[in-house]
Amino acid sequence: MHKQMKTLVLSLMTMFMAIGLISSCKNQDENNARPPDILFILADDLGIETLNLYGGSSYPTPHLDQMAREGVLLKHIYSMPLCTPSRVQFLTGKYNDETYRGFGILDPSLPTLPQYLKDAGYETCVLGKWQLYGNRRQRDLAGQGGSTPGQAGFDYSFVWQVDTLGSRYYHPTITENGVTRTWPDAYGPALFRTRLDSLLRHPSGKPRFYFYSMALTHEPFFPAPSEFSGDTDTLTPHPEYFSSMMAELDRGIGEILDWIRSKPTPTMVIFTGDNGTDQQVVSECNGESVRGGKGLTLDRGTHVPGIIWYPGVLSGNSVYEYLIDFTDLMPTFLDVAGAAQATYDGPGISFWPVLTGKSEHARHAIYCAYDPQWGSWQAATYVQDRTWKLYTDGRFYHLPTDPEELQPIEESGLDSMILVRKAALQALLEQHGYRQ
Repeated sequence: MHKQMKTLVLSLMTMFMAIGLISSCKNQDENNARPPDILFILADDLGIETLNLYGGSSYPTPHLDQMAREGVLLKHIYSMPLCTPSRVQFLTGKYNDETYRGFGILDPSLPTLPQYLKDAGYETCVLGKWQLYGNRRQRDLAGQGGSTPGQAGFDYSFVWQVDTLGSRYYHPTITENGVTRTWPDAYGPALFRTRLDSLLRHPSGKPRFYFYSMALTHEPFFPAPSEFSGDTDTLTPHPEYFSSMMAELDRGIGEILDWIRSKPTPTMVIFTGDNGTDQQVVSECNGESVRGGKGLTLDRGTHVPGIIWYPGVLSGNSVYEYLIDFTDLMPTFLDVAGAAQATYDGPGISFWPVLTGKSEHARHAIYCAYDPQWGSWQAATYVQDRTWKLYTDGRFYHLPTDPEELQPIEESGLDSMILVRKAALQALLEQHGYRQ
């Protein structure tokens, strides 16, 4: 009897182990079949000169350094020179001369990335800075209104500045799914991260797209709570606090990646900036003092840092040397999501096939149509590659030797190789309707 019981127990254990193994394999198959979550982190006013990864030496960024060691450094990613133009280009996947209506405005009639991802079965969330609905002045100048997060395709939103300004840092005013309130004695960037953490820790049955539009490092320049323990109402903003904001940004990235490492679902993360650093900030980079170029069409106004992090899928400690502009983000995210791109008809080029070794088709030149229609910023339209830059007014620059674009190159005396490259850039301008 004892022997029979032992045999029965062993049989039951074997059966349960088999059932468990089948269930585990089934769950694993379902997990592998499920598209990954996607997190896009967009820092506010952050040029490449601020990061060690590009030769910066003013601010320690150990977590971003580690993110790059575990991921792929995007060496040549270009935004628009200001926040709204960059966000409109990213969310629509099209150039500003087709979709931009005015500063602070995202036309609600335009198809957006979160809408495409929702059609592909994703849930969509946005946290942090919004600034795409427009205040009264911006709406009057544009002759139309902008978009709420819901109109732009986000299922959930926890954002600063929809139709109310308020603070983004201490005592922030935040709108959650259309309901606005002020959070006394709170710090905006910490609130945004805490809410992101909550979303990451409570996955649903659907894959998610998270757009974390950071408040940092935009002015007003205040120290982070970890470096200030007094009454924040007495604080006077000053560029000297930029280093504290950089430390807070980097620490927050470390927290987020730690949260994701503990998630059971695969998550791809892209980090970049929306434009160059504020012009009040001067940083050391590659042995030179570099003033932030926000708002300018110079390299220091549009060349932003970029890292893509997807352990187990993309090899770490790698560098992507091809050009990327913000129209490329939409088709890349759609590729990662396994979503058909048939409905996307923009100029963006997905860099996902190159990253995964499935194609060598990459971007070799960038087109920029910049007319912010706000403040004293100067409109300009141009094309560039990594070496040469041609404006619609005929100005032609050699970027490695003249990054400040102080001396346009005259065509007379140019050798045939340079003339060929200039002709190619001119042909690209002509594709967009600019003929000299």
